[in-house]
Amino acid sequence: MHKTSNSAVKPVTPLGQARQVEQAQAKPSKQFKKWRSVEQLLGYKGFTNDDHHYLVLAHDWGYAEICRIPGVGLTSLPDNMLSQPTQQFTEFLQRYDPDWSFIATQFPATTAQQQLSLNHDYLKVEQALVNCHDDQQRQMLTTRLRYINESLQIATAVEKTLKSQEYLALIFGDTPAELTERVATLFQRQGHYLRFEPLGLDRKIKFLYSLNNMNDKKI
Repeated sequence: MHKTSNSAVKPVTPLGQARQVEQAQAKPSKQFKKWRSVEQLLGYKGFTNDDHHYLVLAHDWGYAEICRIPGVGLTSLPDNMLSQPTQQFTEFLQRYDPDWSFIATQFPATTAQQQLSLNHDYLKVEQALVNCHDDQQRQMLTTRLRYINESLQIATAVEKTLKSQEYLALIFGDTPAELTERVATLFQRQGHYLRFEPLGLDRKIKFLYSLNNMNDKKI
C-alpha cells in the first residue's frame, strides 16, 4: 500500500479560488501605492475640467496635482535662526505620505512680467517723444527708448538661454475628491519655510511637455 505524501497538493475549493482571485486583484493596487512617481505623469490623458486642472493619468492610474516649492533664502537668515528651517523640514518628513513625491526640475526662466512692464514704458516714452518739440528733451527720450529696447532684448535672450531649477511636489489620488483631500492635508502641514504653490494650467502644460519630450532640444 502506498502512503499518501503530506506534500501532495490539495485541491482548491471554490471558496479558495474566490479568495485567490480577490488577492490577485488586490495586489496591483497595493503595489501601485509604492510605485507612484513622476513616471506616471508620462502619457497623461489631460486635465480635469474645473478650477484645479488636476492631471488625468493614463492607464486609469488616477489623478495628480503639481505644486511648486519656493526656495528659502538661507543666506539672509541670521545664524541663530538657521536651525528653524531644518527643524520644520524634519517634522514634515516625519509625517511623510507615500502618495506624495518630490522632484527637482528645470524650467525656462520667465521674464514675461518684466517684458510687459518694459513694453508699457516703451509705448509711454514713444508717445511722449511724438508730442515733444524740445531738442534736449527729445534727445533724453530717444536715449530712454534705446535703453528700454536693449533691456527688452536682454529679457528675451534670458528666456531663450537660461533655465531655473525648481522643486516640485507631486500629489496623487484615485479620484478628484480624494486628491483634493490630500492636497489640503499637504497644505495643512506647510509652514513658514516650507510652502506649496499649485502650478497654473499653462505651467503644467510646459512642464509635462518637457517631461514627455526629453529629446526635444528646443526645451
